[in-house]
Amino acid sequence: MSTKKINYSAAYSFADSAVSAVRNPSGIGPDDVIADFFGFRSPEFFEEIEKPQKYTLLHTFIHSVNGFWIQHYLGKVDGEIIISDYGWLLDGAGIPRPAWFTTQEVEDHIDELRDIRETATTTITDAAFQLLFSDRTFLFEFGKFMRPFISQLQPGEHPCIASPGVVKRSYFPVWLKNAVFHRDKGRCQLCGCDLTNILVPTEARHIDHMVPLMASGTNDPTNFQLTCESCNTSKGARVHATSHLTYPYW
Repeated sequence: MSTKKINYSAAYSFADSAVSAVRNPSGIGPDDVIADFFGFRSPEFFEEIEKPQKYTLLHTFIHSVNGFWIQHYLGKVDGEIIISDYGWLLDGAGIPRPAWFTTQEVEDHIDELRDIRETATTTITDAAFQLLFSDRTFLFEFGKFMRPFISQLQPGEHPCIASPGVVKRSYFPVWLKNAVFHRDKGRCQLCGCDLTNILVPTEARHIDHMVPLMASGTNDPTNFQLTCESCNTSKGARVHATSHLTYPYW
């Protein structure tokens, strides 16, 4: 896997907006508005819940929550406000400010700025995802946040819906297994036992749905945790996760 440079300076703001929206959804609108933020029932939505995709439901949600307000009033305010409110976005995405990005000229380049805004929002969304994917406690909240929407889905809407509110099980690609293993530091996230195969030989490493499919969970990468065989089999179809277990730096 190649390395990637990530600027987290603007990502914290994007991540905070997504977390706030999940924990206080009434603050962003009724259910039909919230559903639009992850493209509920769109072809892309079904692709994301059907099997693990590298561009996840959470990517879509972060992008929509942050992109909505950024796009909403572009072209409706004066140049000084645009420079103030969009300058940090370009800087955070590492996009050089165009020569016309001044209070005197920016209002004549709204269409170009919309294109740049989309690129910047996409770049910062990915950085925000990297922050939030490391927080399994929030990911569990996000999975529970999605349950009422998944529970509405019916067989016939898409081949991935096995029964009312239940998504068919999917395979786990290698890249997902590796990501979950490294995020969870090789420890079962329910009992804390070592699964690295370094200290103690083990073949009991499992990838578990935090919100089970039978409980309206999804196959989105954000819904998985590392567990041992014993914890995974005893958990069954319960909606259960503990606080994120990790090693502190000191």
